[in-house]
Amino acid sequence: KVKICVQSAAGTGKDAMFTLISAIHAVNETVDSKDLYLGECQDPNQLKKELVEGNILICSYSIRFVLGLSSIKRALNTAKNLNAAGVIFLVDPFVTGYQINPTPMKMPGLIISSPDDSK
Repeated sequence: KVKICVQSAAGTGKDAMFTLISAIHAVNETVDSKDLYLGECQDPNQLKKELVEGNILICSYSIRFVLGLSSIKRALNTAKNLNAAGVIFLVDPFVTGYQINPTPMKMPGLIISSPDDSK
């Protein structure tokens, strides 16, 4: 298990530790594991709530987001429906160079646009 410390903004409460869970590692047994887009967190029914609940969900951000086939909004709804503590989007290297518009999130969230940005 990997944990991450989330520091709260001044006056909002205490810092907390959360476990990171990749969407790929939280997939239901009933889902076709050959689905290439499971990691995009587009459907809460594909993931095990008991693994995601209270943890930070890691989702992939592929070219499908740029093309409008997947959306941050749907991924956030998935995270919310599974009671995730937050969400991290890892941008596929193929998407590097595309503009990612600022997206308001109603839960703690982060978009890591390249491996260098995660250092």
